[in-house]
Amino acid sequence: MRLVCLQVSAIGVTATPRQMEQQIVYLTGFNASGKTTLGQYIARTHKEWHCVDGDEFVSNDPELLEAVQHASRVISLMRGTFGNEHLIDEVQQHNAEVRTAWEPFFRAVFQKLKQVQQRQIVFVYHCWRLWTLDVLREYFPTSKVVEVQVTRSLLLDRFVNREVEDGWDHEARWRDDQGERFAMLREKYGPEYKGNEDNYKKFIEWRFFFYREPIPEAQHNYVVDNDHFDGAQQLEKILSLGR
Repeated sequence: MRLVCLQVSAIGVTATPRQMEQQIVYLTGFNASGKTTLGQYIARTHKEWHCVDGDEFVSNDPELLEAVQHASRVISLMRGTFGNEHLIDEVQQHNAEVRTAWEPFFRAVFQKLKQVQQRQIVFVYHCWRLWTLDVLREYFPTSKVVEVQVTRSLLLDRFVNREVEDGWDHEARWRDDQGERFAMLREKYGPEYKGNEDNYKKFIEWRFFFYREPIPEAQHNYVVDNDHFDGAQQLEKILSLGR
């Protein structure tokens, strides 16, 4: 039976026949997990698929860029206090404020994504709270969600190594950089990077790998293990792409 349309009257979302047939894979995960590389691999290797990098998608749209900047005012509530032993409890106290700030932005993103002409799309972006997936499926009822997972210690190593590849001299920055990040680190741990490599990773974990609600494996929710950079084959299997 062919579905003609889906009307969600509460928010005014209407899916056309083309949009109902559109295959959306929401590819998410922490920074440095390799999700963008995986999305690009699928698009490069399987020509019927297209990768949409969410960060670029937002940055290239003035309305979305303004919306994300507005929503980001609650990022400090999502991070919590550096060094707090009960960080998750602190963060979860602000769940309602976080949703109020971010839900309009995600609705705007999904509405714009509906306008993309390609039929098979891997959309690479963040997902901090499970309600985001409920909103996603209001717009794309048959979407799949794939979370790219990497062991936390590996993530931190990759993140720092990526900074080195981008030309960062951590010893010089720790000593001389007057920005907020390194000023905080010097005040807390002393003037030199050497000997504070692990403390730097603790800061990076707090700053960039802040709490996300785990995505449960369920119908149309999948997990890809990318510890050994072999997540592409797992992703192809999820998408039923023979090689």
